Amino acid sequence: MRNGCLNENRFKNIEEAQYIVEYWRNFYNSERLHSSLGV
Repeated sequence: MRNGCLNENRFKNIEEAQYIVEYWRNFYNSERLHSSLGV
């Protein structure tokens, strides 16, 4: 998460950080291609 989200964003406030981290976490866990699938 640190390399994929936190290090790539500069947040204006805690609310923005929470929103972006939640969005990124959902994408990471459900939409991105997973290496375990051989992709």
